[in-house]
Amino acid sequence: MTKENYEKKKEKRKKKKERQRAEAKKEKIKKQLTWFGVILLIVGVLGYLIYIGTKNQAELVGEFHASQGEEHVVAGEEEPYEWNTYPPTGGWHDANPLPGSFYETEQNLPRIIHSLEHGAVVIYYKDSVPQEELDQLRDLYERFRRDKVVVAPLNDMDTNYALTAWQWIDKFDTYNEQRIINFIDDHLNKGPEAASIGSHL
Repeated sequence: MTKENYEKKKEKRKKKKERQRAEAKKEKIKKQLTWFGVILLIVGVLGYLIYIGTKNQAELVGEFHASQGEEHVVAGEEEPYEWNTYPPTGGWHDANPLPGSFYETEQNLPRIIHSLEHGAVVIYYKDSVPQEELDQLRDLYERFRRDKVVVAPLNDMDTNYALTAWQWIDKFDTYNEQRIINFIDDHLNKGPEAASIGSHL
């Protein structure tokens, strides 16, 4: 082999090694960018979950009331204690939840509380509210009927409307659709259990 051929082969090997190093470097950068993207995604998701989990209660619609427990009481048994809100937002209740629906007659409160335990939101209204407002409320219910939403009359309230979720209540006299929607957004499916409550569709 002549010196000239040797130098050519040497130069060829050198260029090959340089290409291999460049490709290896490119692959390393690609992997680093991929991992960086994955880490950013994880950090973003964790940050969002932390934000949701630690959202200031003052920012949520309604008043918060401490849990009174989740005791089941069979019909006919002695009521163990008074609920700390009216309408109730938790505490002892019936073993069977009330299915989601738009009810036109008053419903069993212990069953409603069990629905709250499963993450339902309840919209109470008095029979005396104007028909126009009742029609608006029915239209609103139709938008949420596949979720855990119960609408029912309750005539011994001290306001025309009341919204309840597990440990939360909001009461007012004048129909306010956005207020109801905000309450649903804040509290739907936030009960201690995630089970279904069924639905009367």
